[in-house]
Amino acid sequence: MVQNYITEFDSVLTRIRRRWTTNILLRLVGHVALAVSLIVGMAVVVEAVWQPTDVPLIMLALMTCGMVATFLAWLFWRTYFFPDNRKLARFVEECIPELGDSFASAAEVAHSSENRAIGTLVLAATIARLREVDLERVISRAQLFRMASYGVVTLISLIFVLSLAVEPGQRVTGAVRLYAFPENVFINVEPGDLKVVEGQSIRIRVTLGGVSAASGRTRPILELNQTSEWREIGMRPVDEGYEFELASATDSFNYRVRAASAKSSEYSVIVLTAPRVERIDVEYEYPLFTGLESRIEMDGGDIYAPPGTKVTLFIHANKGVQEGDILLDNAGRLDLVGDVDGSSILEGTFEISGNDSYQVNFTDVDGLNLKDEMKYFVRAIDDRPPEVRF
Repeated sequence: MVQNYITEFDSVLTRIRRRWTTNILLRLVGHVALAVSLIVGMAVVVEAVWQPTDVPLIMLALMTCGMVATFLAWLFWRTYFFPDNRKLARFVEECIPELGDSFASAAEVAHSSENRAIGTLVLAATIARLREVDLERVISRAQLFRMASYGVVTLISLIFVLSLAVEPGQRVTGAVRLYAFPENVFINVEPGDLKVVEGQSIRIRVTLGGVSAASGRTRPILELNQTSEWREIGMRPVDEGYEFELASATDSFNYRVRAASAKSSEYSVIVLTAPRVERIDVEYEYPLFTGLESRIEMDGGDIYAPPGTKVTLFIHANKGVQEGDILLDNAGRLDLVGDVDGSSILEGTFEISGNDSYQVNFTDVDGLNLKDEMKYFVRAIDDRPPEVRF
């Protein structure tokens, strides 16, 4: 008889424990799915509105994973998956108050060898009461159905949110790959090394390769070094690339481009001084009939002399020159030669035959051509030799 009581009581406990575990698991699934849906959903919304670049995107993903992990740890810590008989008995008594303390007492004495006679009486009284109550009041089928429905709905919402998170997740994965494997990033920089004239504008254009699977928002950073420190400059997006324009170059500098953890080669921009004419000295060698002595006019340019005068021009440039010439409108082109007094001086001689004008052209040691459209006048003064008439 006693064994029958124990068997029946254990059967009740097993049934209630099974429903307890099922209810806990269904509720746990629902809570996890709901929490993950909310956290990931908020992250997807923030990513869509904010549109972060690589590092902020990775930080957002880490924060999202951290929040999910923290919630799961807290939830599992508070959940009792396998309660002992005492805790389960107290739960039954809370659901069915008319059982009093008999159910918990029966749970204690059911498998105890002490006071077997009293234990038998307690078991018998408890079994009698259990036969009079509806155990559905503990954890009913309707409650299990509600928990199952809750789990299904939250799982569907989780699947929907995760489908929205696929594209942001791919961007996160790509961004991580960019920093973990910078050798996969190809940075094409134009124009690379460059020589420009002082005051000229510079346009640096960058295109990136190997970032198609990344966030799509990987922006290159231009790093300039004019003294001894590198400074970072953002580049504006243009068609299929990025661009930076310096309106007027005044000093030489080095530069490189960084994208994620990859860096391009280092390039140099050399700012050259534009060639110009500092001054023109004019040496006059007059015809004998004038009776005038040769002379040099310093810092001249325009020429005034009688026809037949030999004129030697000493053209002083602001820097070394390779070659040059003067272009006379009427007399044609005259090559200039380097002067022995310095590499920045060119010399040329011609004879005045009439009114004319000339323009100076030369190429400096940096290969830059003089872009001076200034013309100098040649005026033939009517000072002919005397004529003797008989």
